[in-house]
Amino acid sequence: MGKSEITREALLDAALYEASLSGIARLTLAPVAAAAGRSKGGLLRHFPSKESLQIAVLEHALSSFRHYVLEPALPMPSGLPRLRAIMENWLSWTERAGLPGGCPILSSQYAFDDRDSAVCAHVREAWTSWQSYLRRQASKAQEASQLPPGLTPEALAMLMVGLKATAQMESRLLKDDDANRRALRLFDHLTGRAEPAN
Repeated sequence: MGKSEITREALLDAALYEASLSGIARLTLAPVAAAAGRSKGGLLRHFPSKESLQIAVLEHALSSFRHYVLEPALPMPSGLPRLRAIMENWLSWTERAGLPGGCPILSSQYAFDDRDSAVCAHVREAWTSWQSYLRRQASKAQEASQLPPGLTPEALAMLMVGLKATAQMESRLLKDDDANRRALRLFDHLTGRAEPAN
């Protein structure tokens, strides 16, 4: 690996940390350069525009997301066991990835939902792909009679996104350290795996 690749990786790590705190939409070259101990001019060699930086950071976030959320769940049987592992990993991935401000991918859907840009297109593609994967796994769970009556694959995918979003809001805004545990227990209850969360 060459020096430029190492520098780019370090810059993306610093940018992802900043995006966790302020969001990808607010990410600009100057604070990322300062956080990485580089000049703004040094960043321009790798990211010639704010938009190119935002897209690169989104892709870096997605790579980290796959590493912490999806890949550890793949050894689980498809269907509900894998979805349950994904839910547990998803609730805690930012802590394990060292992102103190929460999930920049989740916040990006609110920041870019009414914009028309290359970044918005990347965000939309990422969310479409992720929700399609969740629905496919939920369909496998339904085919294996792992879901309670009335819980459709589409509803389960929506439920998972909603649980993650709510847990992040309660954890970050309301400073509730128990939000992730409650969200996971609610997932188990709504999928017929456990009693209601307290």
